Amino acid sequence: MHDVIGFGLVIAAILAGILLNRYDVKELRGDTNRGLDKLESRLDKVQGDLSTRLDRVHGELSGRLDRMQADLSQFYRTAGQHETRLDTLEKRVG
Repeated sequence: MHDVIGFGLVIAAILAGILLNRYDVKELRGDTNRGLDKLESRLDKVQGDLSTRLDRVHGELSGRLDRMQADLSQFYRTAGQHETRLDTLEKRVG
């Protein structure tokens, strides 16, 4: 009985190997590779889109920071002028 089970398992393994090596399975593997190629092209497109959007956002943020720096420079210049005027008025009064 044990010999029949052992022999049957070997035969089943051989048949499974033959079945898995059929042309249809190879074609399925080819379809999988084509699917991976499509996925890679989609990922490349998404990466390109993200890179473009990040570059645009980076440019916008750089512009905003430049404007903020210019505004702060103007603020400090104006604050210095007011400080000078206050000092002049304090000397006149005091």
